[in-house]
Amino acid sequence: MITSTNHLNDARAMSITADGQIAEQLFQHYHEKLLGMPKVLELLRSQGIDDAQIFHKYMGYSDRSLNKVLPGARTALGGFVRGRLQAMQLLRKSGHEVFAGCVVEPCFDLNGMVCSACGVRFRRQASRARPRMVFWYRAGIYYAPFEFLLPKMGGYYA
Repeated sequence: MITSTNHLNDARAMSITADGQIAEQLFQHYHEKLLGMPKVLELLRSQGIDDAQIFHKYMGYSDRSLNKVLPGARTALGGFVRGRLQAMQLLRKSGHEVFAGCVVEPCFDLNGMVCSACGVRFRRQASRARPRMVFWYRAGIYYAPFEFLLPKMGGYYA
């Protein structure tokens, strides 16, 4: 699936990057974060999701660290990347991530591009009401139904 390095902060790579590649880099960032979070991995394992499924489904975790990775919003590159993420509805107008605090499971089309994703929050945020599950779909026509593993877990907690 995604084997390249993270180019979310590389001006030369971003100048020729399409929306699909920006989305792939975002989900790669989430995947790398999940692999570095033993507590979240243990939570997934306790729910019956093993390491093979985590790698096969390319699951990730949005730990709200994306703004630290992205270039500054006031730079040309930062404005471009953040604008594209907002246009794809992966970043809110406020700059916050749509999947903040979620375990994320992307789905890929036949060309290997990210075409949808499901995010499940496992902890309740007392400060504000948020949906337990978040779904994201790229604009387009999809010829096969999406098979997400996470909503089954999210339904248990909802």
